[in-house]
Amino acid sequence: MTDKKARFELIESTKDLIADTLVLDMLTTVKTWRDKSDAPELKQMSVDIVQITAYISNLRIELASARATVDEQRRLKLEAQEQINHLME
Repeated sequence: MTDKKARFELIESTKDLIADTLVLDMLTTVKTWRDKSDAPELKQMSVDIVQITAYISNLRIELASARATVDEQRRLKLEAQEQINHLME
């Protein structure tokens, strides 16, 4: 069960953690700039970063879901194989 739970972790590797840290750094920088200026480009940049972050989160969720589906299908296949083996005995 622990393995299955780990599959749903959205931060699975150091690369994921680094990417999340970079996004946070970018948002912090844009906020600092926006505190000093009302330039529409800064507002658009913060919106863009949030949209990219949402997209990445969606990809991570889809990956976790796909892995769970594959794991379940493998489990069902093994169960069926065991049943066939038992019937053949």
